[in-house]
Amino acid sequence: MASKSEHIKKSESKWLFPSERGEKDIHIHRSSTLVVCQRLAARDTLTKHRATAVNPFAANGIKWWTPHDTRRSITQALDDAGIPGGASAVLAHEVRRTDKLDRHDDGWSEQRVARITRLAYGGAQHLHLKRKAMTVWTDAVLDEYMALKSNWTPADR
Repeated sequence: MASKSEHIKKSESKWLFPSERGEKDIHIHRSSTLVVCQRLAARDTLTKHRATAVNPFAANGIKWWTPHDTRRSITQALDDAGIPGGASAVLAHEVRRTDKLDRHDDGWSEQRVARITRLAYGGAQHLHLKRKAMTVWTDAVLDEYMALKSNWTPADR
């Protein structure tokens, strides 16, 4: 079996998914995960019109999805957990006081950072809220994985 370094040119990269283009230590392009999903669902430009294309998603009963669907899912999971602001913190979305939010609590104004403050001074990263949100999200993903894994049977090869 080949070692990790035989498969990855930059085994010492600081990135989880390093780009293998050029000599600099850079990450893969932001749309690379979408392209992988398209290939796995036989929807990319190389396979979508090929009669012999294999769709591993469909063969394994996986509905079509994109990485952006993960953003919708985390928003729903954190809303269900009672911390809808956690999704804004994790997804780095700005919340303005003029936004019509269906939930306001006493701590909301403490979490609001003015745009100019964020731009001029780096802004708050809301690490406490992100930690809480990521714990909820990670638990939800792992629970779903375990449920699916217990019922999964591989497709015939």
